[in-house]
Amino acid sequence: MDLKSFILQPRKWQWGVLDCTLFTADWVLDQRGVDPGADLRGTYDSASSANAIIASYGGIEALVDAKLSAVGIYRVDQPIHGDIGIVRCVTGFDLDNAEIKEIPAIK
Repeated sequence: MDLKSFILQPRKWQWGVLDCTLFTADWVLDQRGVDPGADLRGTYDSASSANAIIASYGGIEALVDAKLSAVGIYRVDQPIHGDIGIVRCVTGFDLDNAEIKEIPAIK
């Protein structure tokens, strides 16, 4: 499937099932047939439990590196369309809970 079709699929956001990190893992699963987030799925159900897992890896960058390299995906100097990276953006579902965080995203 191409990236546009993947992004436009209807989804229901849920911690530990479909969130920012697992969305990118789903993209890898679709494109490569391997799930870098398999061992994370269903192991957390809130922002605090997700943050605890991220902290246990030493941060989101280290977590993403570990999960992607485990399935044979490594950093590149010049990312191309469809590659996964870390972006800084506003997160949260309302202004009271909004914060700037680093999250995985698809280029």
